[in-house]
Amino acid sequence: MRKRSNLNAGARERSGIALVLVSAACFGALGVLTQLAYRAGVSVPELICGRYLIAAAALWLLVWVLRRPLPPRRGLLLGMALGAGYAVQALLFAASLKRLQAGLADLLYFAYPAMVAVGATVIRRERWSRRRGAAVVAAGGGIALALTSGSAIDPLGVALALAAASGYAAYVIASSSLLKGIDPLALAALLCTAAAVVLSPDAFAQGELTASVGVDGLLLVFIAAMVSTVLGIGAFLAGVRALGPSRASIVSSVEPALTAALGFAAFGDRLGPFQMLGVGLVFASVPILEFRLRPASEREPNRPVSRPLTPSDAYAATPA
Repeated sequence: MRKRSNLNAGARERSGIALVLVSAACFGALGVLTQLAYRAGVSVPELICGRYLIAAAALWLLVWVLRRPLPPRRGLLLGMALGAGYAVQALLFAASLKRLQAGLADLLYFAYPAMVAVGATVIRRERWSRRRGAAVVAAGGGIALALTSGSAIDPLGVALALAAASGYAAYVIASSSLLKGIDPLALAALLCTAAAVVLSPDAFAQGELTASVGVDGLLLVFIAAMVSTVLGIGAFLAGVRALGPSRASIVSSVEPALTAALGFAAFGDRLGPFQMLGVGLVFASVPILEFRLRPASEREPNRPVSRPLTPSDAYAATPA
């Protein structure tokens, strides 16, 4: 029974890591898709509102087709409240992309794993460890190096990206609690619905949503909605449920490297040598956290080995 339980937990962890990596690839494309949409004449409100309106419709369709359970009324209200906060941080990040390269904005945004790890420890949601501390130091050091470039960096763009990071950290910690009682796909649908409800009325009232966007712009908004919102949010929430907020956040630190690569492919954006070193440090935080020697229980299966339970064990034991 112990061996089967260990195998199930290991499979769940591997699945969680794979889901978070998929979400990182989806979110990594968002910066490039956003800047391409801006160049096609799409405004910030049009992009944000369009993303969440399309994503909400697609996610509720998936919830209905797959017959995913809906949360009770309290869960619905909490999910909508969380979505309202999510909308604010999404708007901040989109605004930062008006002032910064996609790769740099995404790298700054990834201050959030360190914020999640510290916040989850402060509220006693998770236990601190030397391995986690080393991963946070690597990711934080990489972000600091990103700001040492000799080229001019817009201070307001930096402030917007870091503000978005703090909002996202709060969202990750809060969502990990809601996922104990809400299906990840249903929560993703609630998040996108709330974001659309919060952002759309003001944009309509101010006349910022128009029908003048061309076919290219509409196609980019649709791709951003389906790839970077539906798939990205759904995969990340499922990964948080399997790994817990801190581990999921640090594994997702591969995203800045993907964004930088896509930014170079699409626009020829080049990060300076110190920024590239920063990307490397952020990327290194993942193997620092995830690399483990084989446990003694696998080397000597007949010998019972006991160890204290960790927060990751609690998340791994949560029913899907």
